[in-house]
Amino acid sequence: MIEGSVRIVGGREKKLQHGYPWVQRGEISEVQGAPTPGALVRVLNFRGEPLGVGTYNPQSRFPVRLLTTQDEPIDQAFFEARLTRALRSRERVVRDTNAMRLLFSESDGLSGLIVDQYADYLVVQVRSLGMERLKGLWLPALIEQLEPKGIIERSDMAGRAEEGLEPFAGVL
Repeated sequence: MIEGSVRIVGGREKKLQHGYPWVQRGEISEVQGAPTPGALVRVLNFRGEPLGVGTYNPQSRFPVRLLTTQDEPIDQAFFEARLTRALRSRERVVRDTNAMRLLFSESDGLSGLIVDQYADYLVVQVRSLGMERLKGLWLPALIEQLEPKGIIERSDMAGRAEEGLEPFAGVL
């Protein structure tokens, strides 16, 4: 599933190692392989040492959106684990409601994906090409863990154009 690698300029790896999820255009020194837009790539420091795995979109102002700093597969189990971690975090602070933001993009390590819950229904926003391409992994994770009555996608924000995506709103 990983289609290539992106090597970043020396000195820029520290921010990624401390949780900053984006690599900007000027921070890329080399793209190795021929990753298609939205593909998964390994992120490497200037010496070629691994920093993690992210999605790649050369059209975006953030061509790399880091998903993990570990050497781990990006599969349905990855998304299930991120969702579980986010739900546990919400359980500590959210009380007496059946409406909340379940996943908040970079805050929950899933850059470009937002999921809100309204009782038994979910509303998702897909804000990056990488998350659009990974929908076949994160959507089943949502369905299996949360068992919603329905899921509505509201990905009709203007920022999708920058990612090379058309606006979309509809039932999933």
